Amino acid sequence: MIEMPHINSLDEEMKQLMELIKEKTGLTEKEIWKKIGEDRILSGPLLSRKGALILLASELGVKVRRGKTYRVPFLNIKDLVAGMQRVRLVGRIKKIYPVIWFERKNGNRGKVQRLKVIDKTGEVIFVLWGDSIKGVERAKIGDAIRIDGGRVKEDQKGKLEIHLDPSVKIELNPPELDKKRLPSVREKLLGPSEIGIETEEINLMGVITYKSKIRSFRRGGEKGEMGFLELADSHGSKRVVFWEHLDTFRKADVGDFIKIYNCKVVKRPSGGLEVHVAKSSFPIINPQDIFSSIRGHSIFKVKDLREGISRANLIVRVLCKPREDKVRMNKPLLCYDATGCISIGASSAFTGLMFFNSDECLTLSNVAVKFVNGKGRIVLDEKAVVNVSERLNRFFPRLKVLHPRVSIENMERCLEAERCEVRGTIVGLKPSAINKNLYVNLLVDDGTGQLAVNVKKDELQGLLDTLGLNMDVGSGLVSLSEKLIGRELVFYGKTRFDRFRGFYEFLNQRVVEADPLMEALLILMDEIWFSI
Repeated sequence: MIEMPHINSLDEEMKQLMELIKEKTGLTEKEIWKKIGEDRILSGPLLSRKGALILLASELGVKVRRGKTYRVPFLNIKDLVAGMQRVRLVGRIKKIYPVIWFERKNGNRGKVQRLKVIDKTGEVIFVLWGDSIKGVERAKIGDAIRIDGGRVKEDQKGKLEIHLDPSVKIELNPPELDKKRLPSVREKLLGPSEIGIETEEINLMGVITYKSKIRSFRRGGEKGEMGFLELADSHGSKRVVFWEHLDTFRKADVGDFIKIYNCKVVKRPSGGLEVHVAKSSFPIINPQDIFSSIRGHSIFKVKDLREGISRANLIVRVLCKPREDKVRMNKPLLCYDATGCISIGASSAFTGLMFFNSDECLTLSNVAVKFVNGKGRIVLDEKAVVNVSERLNRFFPRLKVLHPRVSIENMERCLEAERCEVRGTIVGLKPSAINKNLYVNLLVDDGTGQLAVNVKKDELQGLLDTLGLNMDVGSGLVSLSEKLIGRELVFYGKTRFDRFRGFYEFLNQRVVEADPLMEALLILMDEIWFSI
């Protein structure tokens, strides 16, 4: 027997729908409930009476007098049924998947993106096609989302999805929305130093401190490409391997913030952990939500400041501040980011310089940039806006993370580290024991001992070009020795102990010429200000 509730037992929305369906179709109330009963039998017990009535109204395209379309009420996720049209729903974003490009049969390119959305009754996948993706370009986990006009379909596994084409209205965080209506979802972000062996995918954020070249490989007879970053936060760093999303990888640069949704933590064969970026991952370079306190969208790095730039936005960490009496004499703060150091002074119009403390992370908006004798300096004036950022403090690397310096006499400490840094003077060159066609072996002395450093020839060629030495790395060891012996260099990489020959060997990842200012800062930080 078909259940036919009394009209007075229905809520106001269902009463409206019932009357409109009767008016549109000429069916009696009994006939409508019979039709709804048949739909519920076919759809199973998960379809509620209200859901079935909404589905019938949607199928019939019910209209009110004067040509106005009846607005189907907002649904709960539990009431969704395959085949529903013009669905209206409010939920909260739980997961964001990357934009995927594809080629249609006619040769045109299309794009699609998926979001996982929840309400208090369940969760569902939103599938956004084409320009509808623009509506969620700035979406982040935890945002409320409201749609009007979606279509409910089943995926290949029989799970429901809501498909959104460009005609669907999409709103993020509508101001009039009752926040209590939706469950809370917090964006759980981990820094590189905070990750462990996770059973699920994680969301990661940090600052890029190193970027490799893209490398080709073969697996199962197929060619592929990969690259890796060193990603750091305030207390450590991890290697992040990009197996997919290499277009984003190519755009990334040292000093950029990067947020990566849905990445996986794996054990490295050599020990330690690393993060893998796969197809389901979603990397975002310099996400706008973390720069909310900065005017405009362009963020400079210290290395990018040059003459001709009058105003800039930056994010820096205070290395040290002068004594209060020195601050009153307009002595500058010394600050840094992942690309270099810079001093910050203040004009007479800015009186807050003395209130910033060592190790604080600052967001600098619309600050003046001055150059004297080719050296840049930031000046805080009446147009500048400066904020102490507690949120970014967690993800912004400290100097000890950027420069994990180890002396050669203490090289055993570097065996357990992910990476370390060695500074020394070149005292000799010889062929590498690893592969003399790919590597050159540099003998380095830092005053506490000597170390053999294996440097790839392409890295060494890059150093020669940076130093302005007009020579090829294939010129021979004698020619290279004449140019390199006696130079102070900084090497960044990993140490191993050669048990057969009984000494430590350094596998170099990058090499640069030593910066006297940075060397002085590292010494001062250890001996005077603070240890981290």
